[in-house]
Amino acid sequence: MAAISPPSSRYSELVYTSKKTLQEEMKGLYADLSRETPKGKLLPPKQEALRGYTAYELGSDTNLPFIILGAADIREDEDLLHSFGTLATEPQANEREVKKFLAKSLVLSPKTAKKITKNHLTRGSIVNDSNWSVFRNDMFMLGAIHAGKEFHVVTQKKGKISDKLLWDKKNNRPRVLGREIYLLYLHGFQRIDADKNMGVVFAPPAEPYKNLTLTDCRNAIASIKSVKDIREIFEAIYANRCTRSPLDSIDPNSPPRNYSTRDSQTSVVARRCLFGGNENCEPAAAVQSHSRVSKNLEIASTSN
Repeated sequence: MAAISPPSSRYSELVYTSKKTLQEEMKGLYADLSRETPKGKLLPPKQEALRGYTAYELGSDTNLPFIILGAADIREDEDLLHSFGTLATEPQANEREVKKFLAKSLVLSPKTAKKITKNHLTRGSIVNDSNWSVFRNDMFMLGAIHAGKEFHVVTQKKGKISDKLLWDKKNNRPRVLGREIYLLYLHGFQRIDADKNMGVVFAPPAEPYKNLTLTDCRNAIASIKSVKDIREIFEAIYANRCTRSPLDSIDPNSPPRNYSTRDSQTSVVARRCLFGGNENCEPAAAVQSHSRVSKNLEIASTSN
């Protein structure tokens, strides 16, 4: 399959502005979802649509302007989960441990840590839902994509994603990561040349493709027949320069950054995001330094 061009689209508001929108769409999707979802995981149509809508809403309003993708191992890396938080309708992280971590690492009182623990467990950057399914993962992704988030893929080898993370040979279908990358492609995302310690980075175009529904995306994903198809798509979205990354737009009047230059400026991507735009790296988020960010991503990549 030759890599296709993303469908033409216009900039618009979030597709799912109410649960009713998804509940209506669910009528045409439920039979397929029933076949692909493990028994006991799928709720009745209206309730499942509500859970999907909640996932979409959370994905569009995360604490940090980026999402971290990768193999299932990243969901077991406590260092990553504590630092970047989890994205979940029903978190499976240990709330007590997270509260302790936040109180200690951010020098917060236990009372204050308790208040922000819920957000850290539900609006973080790593999908880690106790009732995970492909459908809910798609909705987390679409919420983040439609909101113009940036995506970092933790890799086994710096800057490279192995075929086994993209394609399930046994069942002859895309793995979750392959599916996620295709969703980014459908919405016009670009792969940017950033510091390898930041993983493989995808940034949205100047005008995100916000009007693709879940049905649109599922129909497109059905056309993927092999890992070669995903590889072609992966190459199609590579670019040495992106128009603008949400992590690099503290000052809306500043010019777009050229990510093809491998210098210290690439670290500004993480620094400005994680420290509230403070160039002096004074903590204002869940981690304490840019070196901690790079170290966390590198640790996860070597453990996969």
